[in-house]
Amino acid sequence: MRALREGVSADEAGLLAEAGKHIARYKLPKAFIFRDAIQRSPSGKADYRWAKAQVEGS
Repeated sequence: MRALREGVSADEAGLLAEAGKHIARYKLPKAFIFRDAIQRSPSGKADYRWAKAQVEGS
């Protein structure tokens, strides 16, 4: 889970093309879910429960 810098935009095709440069084709994501903000735990780590709820709610 990564957030974009202020003023930067991304689309699925661009993200997929960039990921394809770095990881094997079979490991590429099947879908992207865009959110305005990413929830983090108080320690600053990714909140995977929140992320799972976002996926299930989509």
